[in-house]
Amino acid sequence: MKIGIWTDVTSTRYSRQALALLEKLAESGHDAYLIPERKAKVEQIPPKYRRFIPAGEINFGNFDLVVARCVPPRYPLSMETKDKIVGYTDWETTIAPLSWRDPMLFCRHIITHSKSAAVAFQNIGCRTPISVAAPMVDVEFWSSKDNLERVIPSDEKVNFLCIGEWTPRENQEDLIVAFCRAFQGNPNVRLIFNTWTTETTDAKVRQAIRDRLRSRIASLGVKKPPAISFVFDVLDDESFRSLIYSTDVVVVASKGVGSPEDVIKAMLMEKLVVAPNHTALENLVNDNTALPFGSYLSPSISGANSLYTLEQTWHQPDILGLCSALSKAYVLSRSALDEVKNIARAARQTAQKYSTSYNALDAIKEHCQPGNTSKDELLASSREKDS
Repeated sequence: MKIGIWTDVTSTRYSRQALALLEKLAESGHDAYLIPERKAKVEQIPPKYRRFIPAGEINFGNFDLVVARCVPPRYPLSMETKDKIVGYTDWETTIAPLSWRDPMLFCRHIITHSKSAAVAFQNIGCRTPISVAAPMVDVEFWSSKDNLERVIPSDEKVNFLCIGEWTPRENQEDLIVAFCRAFQGNPNVRLIFNTWTTETTDAKVRQAIRDRLRSRIASLGVKKPPAISFVFDVLDDESFRSLIYSTDVVVVASKGVGSPEDVIKAMLMEKLVVAPNHTALENLVNDNTALPFGSYLSPSISGANSLYTLEQTWHQPDILGLCSALSKAYVLSRSALDEVKNIARAARQTAQKYSTSYNALDAIKEHCQPGNTSKDELLASSREKDS
């Protein structure tokens, strides 16, 4: 079976799972190829994946299966790809964008990372079979601490790390409020944002984010704010692993988590996690594996993204609950290391089991069996499982 992996290789963050799939399919003996969604310069494609790009013009008629790791409006829809596309897409509110329905209906199958995303797709009328699968994570790589170097100063501070694009959904501003409330005047903490936008390679954009942070802190009336710093842009795996290794606590304040990949990696590295247990984190975050905090449903209002509408809802964090969880993480990290180890050990076991039980690679391989079934048969099978 000839399999094409369609993704925007210039968008490293979103294509990471696609490239991991490509590599694993090839290792398993499958005839797998990389199909760049947008024309990319050779230097934008990681060297080890360049050999997977087909020579000459792409002819979808030559492929038996096309895995599209992107948002549905960018699926490669044509008569040549009918009944061949497996859409691999995340979502994080109660209802997916209506413009996604027709591209999804065109697909043979959909893969996503949470039950809530599957429901959001069904809420717009998607009747294509949907598999809920964990992202692919190299458990051995992310569990190993060999030859790692700290990239954050090894001082007396408790280092908190927040990972995510600088957007209203990732909700860095509420985290700033909670962090300042919990730690104003405390010289022994540091919050690090590993963040990016499509334009954070521009020094002016980076400065604008820093200025917005200062403005937000000033509006809170905090005279002695805790230390806050930035690591900009999407990091390669080696750099990202070193960054997580250098910190004590990974914190998530998102209003909706599309992929649990970063939390899985932090848990495999036995880091204390402060996070909600909604959307894609529902199978990972609980009282035994993390320090969870509450949230409540609110309209998905975001002037920065037209995909969010008033009909949708997402999870607004309880800021006081987040503040309390941050304070507890600080106390545990300073004076209760045995308890931290117990939580971290349970988190690692949970993350390892979750990421290896049924992941995106397993979902794709189901389509690679001899005499694989049609879309209608897949849908009938999916209905039988639901019942």
